[in-house]
Amino acid sequence: MPKLTKTLVEAIEPEDKDVLLWDSEIKGFGVKVTPKGKRYYILKYRVGGGRTGKTRKPTIGIHGIDGMTTDKARKIAGEWKGIVNTGGDPSGERQAYRQALPYLI
Repeated sequence: MPKLTKTLVEAIEPEDKDVLLWDSEIKGFGVKVTPKGKRYYILKYRVGGGRTGKTRKPTIGIHGIDGMTTDKARKIAGEWKGIVNTGGDPSGERQAYRQALPYLI
């Protein structure tokens, strides 16, 4: 597992299935390259405790869209890991917000 860099992320060739490459610095932080060549930064973590918990893999952002870089994604992944380590669930919070959004307008 190498450290993810812009050069490495852009060098990953798309295949018939999604390609996942994990970062060596932050456990669970990685990039997913789709067969069409889109690159998504993700963070894999578990909520609900131990091996029986639910695994989540939310998207942090898309490489190159809205200024998303490897360094920016790594920073967000670190923040999310902090939330997870204190019992939070960044993906669950985003889902709850999206579901409540129509009622907030």
